[in-house]
Amino acid sequence: MLSVDVVVVAYNSRECLRACIEPLVGVRGVSIFVVDNACPVRSYEVVAGLAGVRVIHTGRNGGFAYGSNVGWRAGGSEFVVFLNPDARLDVHSLARMAHVLEDDPSAGVVGPRTHRTDGSLAWSIRRFPSVCSTYARALFVHRLAPRASWVDEVVRDPAPYSRLGTAAWLPGTCLLARRSTLDAVGGFDEGFFMYVEDMDFCRRVRGVGLEVIYCPDAVCVHQGGQSLSRTQLLPVLAASRLRYAKRNSGGAMGTLLQQVGIGIGEGLRTMVGHGEPGHRRGHLKALGVILRSDDGYRLEASGGTEHPELHVRRQTQGAAMYGQDGPLNGVRRHFVTFLRVWMLLALLAVVGNEIVEHSIWDERQVANGDILFAALVVVGAFFGSYFMGRRQRSQLVTTGRS
Repeated sequence: MLSVDVVVVAYNSRECLRACIEPLVGVRGVSIFVVDNACPVRSYEVVAGLAGVRVIHTGRNGGFAYGSNVGWRAGGSEFVVFLNPDARLDVHSLARMAHVLEDDPSAGVVGPRTHRTDGSLAWSIRRFPSVCSTYARALFVHRLAPRASWVDEVVRDPAPYSRLGTAAWLPGTCLLARRSTLDAVGGFDEGFFMYVEDMDFCRRVRGVGLEVIYCPDAVCVHQGGQSLSRTQLLPVLAASRLRYAKRNSGGAMGTLLQQVGIGIGEGLRTMVGHGEPGHRRGHLKALGVILRSDDGYRLEASGGTEHPELHVRRQTQGAAMYGQDGPLNGVRRHFVTFLRVWMLLALLAVVGNEIVEHSIWDERQVANGDILFAALVVVGAFFGSYFMGRRQRSQLVTTGRS
């Protein structure tokens, strides 16, 4: 075994954390760091008796990227593996991934083949999102043609999963990186609270001329869904996708197209979504995040504080909204963001109407009632999203002052 640091960010993972770490305890060359992000159920206690496991208490829940950065910077091994607490990796698989990096100087990151607990293959090879794939997912096209490369980020063709090769990016469930690679790119972007930080990280790794490698000989078993309910995390995911779009969409128009596409997807799932109780409420909150252009959204029940830079930015924005210019300044700011989104939605509606007119369908005349109903929906959505944002920012400013 080569010299490897294992970093596990523990948050609400009391039921699975010990099973995650035990296969790697006592292995020569392996150092284990459990990062406690102010976990309210004190998950770290279940590994307190394991020899060679170092627990790091951050004192706040700054998110997965923040905890991961704290973990890898605490060690000194040549390689660092980031492992979710609801995942399991054996010694053979860890050694195999480490040797891939050792044997290939062009490789910066390597990820394993991922299985579910029932033994089935989990699709883990990913593409970077495009405007086309964002809208295809928003409109459920990926359900109709799951293997088409343009409809989704997830590669659902079984062939690439059987051979060693490069990938655009791999999930952070289990990722092994060189320490020199982490130093070169600065680790994870802590502006991402949860989700998408792995995609952003892989993109920056590729940006410094290194490859992201998929290794089928290494196997990770991922249970999933052990930290928090997906309903709670949907708005966090939306905020992370928006943050990524703002940084990688090639300008204001690309960002706007991505923002509207994500918003359409959340809106449709609010209306037709299904799953656990409250799932639609989660999508509705995610839609609010997109309408407010709030890429700094933090989990309400996280029990900690947000990233300091984002906290300062939120306080500054809140002070501008409720400062000398009064609430009217906040309405103006919100209107600019809101108007851009709905103008593009209107454009899409016009294009859709033209398609209908030139198709075999009968043309439907727009009645005055339709126009009035559409106007009421837009006005209601504007004021609803504004007052939701105003309440949240007001609470943040009050907390900052106290």
